[in-house]
This record gives sequence, structure tokens and C-alpha cells, in this order.
Amino acid sequence: MFRQDRLIGKGGGVLLYVRDSSVASAIKLDNVFPAQVWYKLRYNGQHELLVGVCYRTPTQNVYGHTAHEQLRDLMQAVSDRDFILMGDFNYKRIDWINNCCSE
Repeated sequence: MFRQDRLIGKGGGVLLYVRDSSVASAIKLDNVFPAQVWYKLRYNGQHELLVGVCYRTPTQNVYGHTAHEQLRDLMQAVSDRDFILMGDFNYKRIDWINNCCSE
């Protein structure tokens, strides 16, 4: 089990369960996005896959108005690696045809 509890406010955070038989280790990315947890999975001998969970709250008073930029910086930080990112990003106005969001 890998977890990152919310440090401000009540409740919240992210949690990621990994099978015991997996060769996985927790990693901490050098990024300020607050609600994220990652592990590194080794496969085929020497390959690595980052697996992460994050939560972008729609409530600005929890982490401020910079959560969108912080999430974008997080994507940039892992963009040169193999990764899977799961979570709730709370983008309500996604334009799936043009692949953009007005938030």
C-alpha cells in the first residue's frame, strides 16, 4: 500500500494498492503537486514503469488556484518515462473532440 494523506483540511489524499508479488518500490517525484503517490515497477529485467495516482480537487480553497499548473508540471516531469497515471482530475468542461479544457 502506498499513500499520501492530505496535509491541510479534513480527510483526503490518495492511495494505491500493489500486489505483494510485484517488484515495486515507492518513489517521490520532485514536484509540488500535493495529492500524488507513485511507485516504480520493474519488469523484463531492467525496464521501469512508473505508476501513479493523483487527485486534483475542484475546491480552490484547499490547495489554491495553482493546482492546474502544478498538475501540468507533474505531467512534464514524467513525460520522458514510461508511466501510467490514474486518478480524479475534476475537469468538468472537457472538449473531447478538440482535446482541450476551458478550466
